[in-house]
Amino acid sequence: MDRLHANRQILLAREGLAALSLLAGLAGAAVFWPLTPVEVGPAQGPTQAPWLFLGLQTLLAHLPWLVAGVALPGASLGLLAALPWLAGVRGPVVPTYARRPSAWEYPVWLVLAAWAALTWWGWRTHG
Repeated sequence: MDRLHANRQILLAREGLAALSLLAGLAGAAVFWPLTPVEVGPAQGPTQAPWLFLGLQTLLAHLPWLVAGVALPGASLGLLAALPWLAGVRGPVVPTYARRPSAWEYPVWLVLAAWAALTWWGWRTHG
């Protein structure tokens, strides 16, 4: 039992360090690359969303607002929220690196990759 407790403490320390590193990176990115304010007016042309929302703006440019603004993001968030139940996780979740990914993890990675591709595509076409 002591070994399991020690492994969980090490895992918790590693995850805490990773979260703090990510937070420091995001703070640095916010300092060096701040989001520019969106100027609204008839002379500037169509407004462009900050880079964070370019994927959603690209979807809204090509699909009806109900599908692109409500259905697809809602389904994506619902899939992410339901992933532990869909994967059949029972009891406490302890991540291990030696396990094989379950079949339900692949759609989540596909959603994340599609969102990244839409963001990149919107940056290339609108930027």
